[in-house]
Amino acid sequence: MRRLLLMLSVVLIIGTIVGCVPPGGRKARSGGDETFHVTMSPSWASIEWKEGLDYDKAWRNVFEVIARKFPLRTIDKENGYLQTDWASCYSGSCTENYQTRVTVIFHRDSKKLDFRSEAQIYNPGIGWSIGTDTKLSEDMKTLIMGTIGRTAR
Repeated sequence: MRRLLLMLSVVLIIGTIVGCVPPGGRKARSGGDETFHVTMSPSWASIEWKEGLDYDKAWRNVFEVIARKFPLRTIDKENGYLQTDWASCYSGSCTENYQTRVTVIFHRDSKKLDFRSEAQIYNPGIGWSIGTDTKLSEDMKTLIMGTIGRTAR
């Protein structure tokens, strides 16, 4: 009897430990499970504009690319700031526990812009985890580079 209780205790302890660790360590378990990565401060990426491209054209091109993919939250052309609202339908499936957004800051004087993608995933009992979505970052970089980015020389 004592042996049975000991084995049962060991099984329960191992089951608890394994059940509490998400697959891949700190990666998310649902939503953007392959592309979500936990970080307290998502990083910025910079893109230089093509030569001869003025601010108004750069703004319009980036605005159109992002507005096709996301609902917009903040649009401030004068100060060069664009931010989308949180969206639950980016990575191919819609879910209430995973959301993404994009922020863009234009720098007129240096003819470049900075952008970042942010993501959040909701885990019951824990709440929202902040991070970034690598697929979204790569997709946005490709789209923005295609419309205003400098070509390699």
